[in-house]
Amino acid sequence: MMHRTSSEDIGHINNNNNVKNKGKKNKVRLFKNKKKHSMRQHDNISLLQEAYERINISSVKLFKDLPLSEPTLKGLNACNYMELTDIQRESIGLSLRGCDILGAAKTGSGKTLAFLVPLLERLYIKQWDRCAGIGALVITPTRELAYQIFETLKLVGTHHDFSAALLIGGKDLKFEKTRIHKCNILICTPGRLLQHMEENPQFDCSYIQILVLDEADRILDLGFQTTVDSILENLPATRQTLLFSATQTKSQNMIYCYNVFPKRQDMISCYDVSPKRREMITCLINTRSVRDLARLSLQDPMYVSVHEHARHSTPEGLQQSYVVCALEEKLSVLWSFIKMHLKQKILVFMATCKQVKYHYDMFCRLRPGTTLLALYGSLHQLRRMAIYESFCRKSNAVLFATDIAARGLGRNWDTSISPSSAVELNTTSALANYATEAGGRPCNDPHFYFLCVTDFPAVDWVVQLDCPEDAHTYIHRVGRTARYQLGGESLLVLLPSEEQGMVEQMSDTKIPITKIKINPNKLQNPVRKMEALLARDPNLKASAQRAFVTYAKSVFLMKNKQVFNVGALDTDAYSK
Repeated sequence: MMHRTSSEDIGHINNNNNVKNKGKKNKVRLFKNKKKHSMRQHDNISLLQEAYERINISSVKLFKDLPLSEPTLKGLNACNYMELTDIQRESIGLSLRGCDILGAAKTGSGKTLAFLVPLLERLYIKQWDRCAGIGALVITPTRELAYQIFETLKLVGTHHDFSAALLIGGKDLKFEKTRIHKCNILICTPGRLLQHMEENPQFDCSYIQILVLDEADRILDLGFQTTVDSILENLPATRQTLLFSATQTKSQNMIYCYNVFPKRQDMISCYDVSPKRREMITCLINTRSVRDLARLSLQDPMYVSVHEHARHSTPEGLQQSYVVCALEEKLSVLWSFIKMHLKQKILVFMATCKQVKYHYDMFCRLRPGTTLLALYGSLHQLRRMAIYESFCRKSNAVLFATDIAARGLGRNWDTSISPSSAVELNTTSALANYATEAGGRPCNDPHFYFLCVTDFPAVDWVVQLDCPEDAHTYIHRVGRTARYQLGGESLLVLLPSEEQGMVEQMSDTKIPITKIKINPNKLQNPVRKMEALLARDPNLKASAQRAFVTYAKSVFLMKNKQVFNVGALDTDAYSK
């Protein structure tokens, strides 16, 4: 919806008509039919509130089966969102009733709409407008994930008359301070949000109606603990809170303990509420995970885990396999894999930024015959988004990436809240009214740089050249393919020292993965060409050395020593 027309504008238009029709007795009517519209909206709101209590989850299959406002339904239909996913069907009804939610579902299961729809509906029911200030907060751990949520919000909420802003690292803080108080919905990262709370006198969150934490397990991690605590101190305790993640494996035990033993701060015994595991477990109530729930001021939260009893914790359409090879053979395996899949879209994960940069530079010189791209955290924000968009547009390409792409294109944690880290604000008076050039391209003005960012489309393969930190990181990496009930494949490359510990972790996390063997006859070895290139280019050689050092350091810093053993690395063979 475009900007609302002010009363002065309407009056001016009608007065012009009076000049043209001089002598005729025409009434100048400001706010035509506004009273009738207001009464009709009030009646609709009353009907919706009554319908919330009658929602029958078993009979709800489509969005139109839910008691949603007309603007929300129009936005969903325009985006072709018709059928509800499991997490949406189970959680939206509870959220509409005002319940606090702990939601866990597989990657690509539609969690974003599961919290955006209730968010829009709550503000609609409250008849929120621009003058009411900030009514909803959506906090994510990464910049790119915030972009994706903001883009979905613009599409689904286009028929609502709410204002929205995107608060992430990137641009000028002063520009943002003058506009943020006019926004109703904020999509933000924790560090930047806290900076506004501490430095911006016009920033007021005292009337927040709903708080959403996407990827809540990471936001509540120790890296964000102080930041989140400071944010929560500025929010009203009476708000509704929605927490969503793909890896809340402990949340059911957490919510059980929270409800049964809310005031205990010592060691207690409780039952695992999973029907498959009823054995007695020992649970420390004052652990960080349970304290997280307490400090969020949740009011009788409802736990929604639609895939908890599923056979697998990864999408059903995902074919997963792993290979075991020596450290010095990894490059040959990757090169051979790319050469055999030139017509497909491949996402390759590596442990460090220096590795990504070196492999990208080297493979560009080797020319495998497909488009190569590199994405890592030290790139400038706009450059990262340009690379992301380029990968999205192509039908076949290889993207080398760090874990910046693991969670909806992002793991660039926004932990810094120093004034030197700039932010970019995308402010719209209405969700569909944003600055674009002719043809729908993003405006060149950096203050109005709007990006149409969604999940990686049609990724055929996810290749993890380096072992992930744990099974949950693995889930988020492979979650970039086989999204929304589509198919996909993944390949994990393990060292012999990593195989046993990692496979056991994945088995415990219900990840079905099959070991495959490398056919030596199909293995192509580019080492000779690489040696020649390194000998001719000192800069490339220095890049290779930095990649080697950072990889060894990353293995050394890993906490799980049963999987990561830096002493088991054959560094001599690898460095050659």
